[in-house]
Amino acid sequence: MLALFARLLSESRAKNEYRPKEELKPSPLATILARLFPKDRLRNALKSRQKAISDRLPKDIKTLNWIVCFIIATYIAWFDYSHVSSVVGNTSLLIYFILLAIISPTCFAVVWLRLAGMEWRQALFLFIWVSMAFGGIWLIFQYLGFILKYYSGYCC
Repeated sequence: MLALFARLLSESRAKNEYRPKEELKPSPLATILARLFPKDRLRNALKSRQKAISDRLPKDIKTLNWIVCFIIATYIAWFDYSHVSSVVGNTSLLIYFILLAIISPTCFAVVWLRLAGMEWRQALFLFIWVSMAFGGIWLIFQYLGFILKYYSGYCC
């Protein structure tokens, strides 16, 4: 029984291996798609699109674009934080809302930078810098709040 199965299997392999090329005909859908989308045209379109995105803007404009995105993302993160902290108050969910307030404008800025042709590494540095700027602004406002309370007489 095993020998019969092995022999049938080898015969079917032999039939599949030695088929002449004229028997292999492409399907009608494959021929239509091959006419509509030739390989050379797709390769050239992909190369031209990649070149246009990465070389569209000079380096100085890309740097200016990064700086503007950094300032706008930091401002929106601070605005979101001030709005969220007044709405949510002192609950256990406040830290998650603060993280969301920092991350969401930064995500939009990274998408914009990538569309403008900035490399991934430079665009993702925005997450670090916006978080650091947000922390610095937060410390300054905490310190100013403490000074104002001290001089107004509300502090011990």
